[in-house]
Order: sequence, then structure tokens, then C-alpha cells
Amino acid sequence: MKIREITRPEMDDAKPLLYKAGWNFLGSGAYADVFEKPGVNYILKLFEDRDNGYKRYLSLISQRRNKHFPILRGRPMKINSVYWAVRMEKLQPINSTTDWEVVANGERYLRILESGSHEYTGFVQQYVASYPDMAQALELILRFVIVGGSYLDLGYNNVMKRLDGTLVIIDPAGGGR
Repeated sequence: MKIREITRPEMDDAKPLLYKAGWNFLGSGAYADVFEKPGVNYILKLFEDRDNGYKRYLSLISQRRNKHFPILRGRPMKINSVYWAVRMEKLQPINSTTDWEVVANGERYLRILESGSHEYTGFVQQYVASYPDMAQALELILRFVIVGGSYLDLGYNNVMKRLDGTLVIIDPAGGGR
């Protein structure tokens, strides 16, 4: 017997199948749903095909290493014409004011770079000196992800951290073409 056709569930139909397989819903964003399974060392993110900014980010982190980029478990997989799935390391929410200040200043740093302003040169130099790896990660995001109508989105739940305290940018952009 030959398999002539493999069908994959629509995104809404995938959720009950994941629940049945022991996956728990963690949360959602504008274009995605995230699941975890006890005993599995990664999360599963289902995201809509139209989230081009996130697809560009996945391409970037697959090609360039930075400690502030998440570790993927395998490659992103296109499920059908509507959505994709990606496995990524489990991370913790940020719960420290100091961490949020690093993120907020990172967003400020990016906006200054994006505008081309030299008015805040001292701030830019200080941020790079204090957080060189984060500055590099943000510069790569600006160069390769925040294009084609995508917008910067370093808000709540888009930056998390590893158990060792390293901040990890999990989804820095929204929208785009």
C-alpha cells in the first residue's frame, strides 16, 4: 500500500491534537500559539505564514549565532499554506526591573540607530560598551528583520531569559511583507 496523500491539520485543528498528545497551551501572540509538554526540553510554537517578520528572524538566528538569540531544535517546518511550526528552547519570563531596563534601553538603542540620529552618541556608546552581545543582536535584527514593513516589538513576552540569566530575544518583530 502506498501513501498517496498526507494531510496536515489546519492551525485551529492542531490544538486539540496537541492537547491529546500531552501538550499544554502556554500563551499566544498576534500570529502564534505556544505549547509545552512535560518532560520535553523545548516549546512548540505554531505561527501564521503571514508573520514575515518572524520568518525573517528565524532565518537570521538559523544563520548567525548570538547568545541573545534562542536555540532552535531543528528547522522551522511549514505545515501548510496557513501556518508553520518551530521548536525552541524553554525559557523563563523576565521578572526583574534591571532586565526590563536592558530591554527598554535596547529598544531605545535600536530606534536611535534606525533614525540615524547622532544626538544620543553617548548613550549608544555606553549601551555597546555595557552590552556588546545584545547590541550586536539588535543591530542584526535591525539589518535583517525590521524591513519590508515589519516593526520592532520587544515588548512583554518577546524577550525572555535562560536559567543562567541571559536575556533571549524570542520574537522581535511584527508584521511585514
